[in-house]
Amino acid sequence: MNKITTKTIEEETDLLPELIAQIVAEKTVHFAHKPEIDNWGNLNDKAKAELNERTKAEQIKVEEYLVLRAETTFQYNECFRKNVKANGNKGRDHLYLFMYHWAGWYGDKVVAPYNKSMENYYRDMKAFNSRK
Repeated sequence: MNKITTKTIEEETDLLPELIAQIVAEKTVHFAHKPEIDNWGNLNDKAKAELNERTKAEQIKVEEYLVLRAETTFQYNECFRKNVKANGNKGRDHLYLFMYHWAGWYGDKVVAPYNKSMENYYRDMKAFNSRK
């Protein structure tokens, strides 16, 4: 049976999940709106302002989702908690990886670069563990 903790990621580690979520959300929303953003130079001021407002609102929504998901998983999943609390950069990298993975499906569409993050993680971990 999994042990449940009452502490947050920030209370048990040096990690700030909000900052990690901000970076992941920014990249995710940017990728999801890439065609519109690539056309930025051809947009009028009103269209630029609307796109900017829409992407900022979406980014905040994704950030909130990622932090909530990370904290909930940390509370109830002992394996996840152990990996996030790992020494060095391993804990941070694990949290980044899962946030990218969770953001891989965004707005009812696959955000391709993040979709394969878990596959890449397991491949890299297998290679890392074989070097021990």
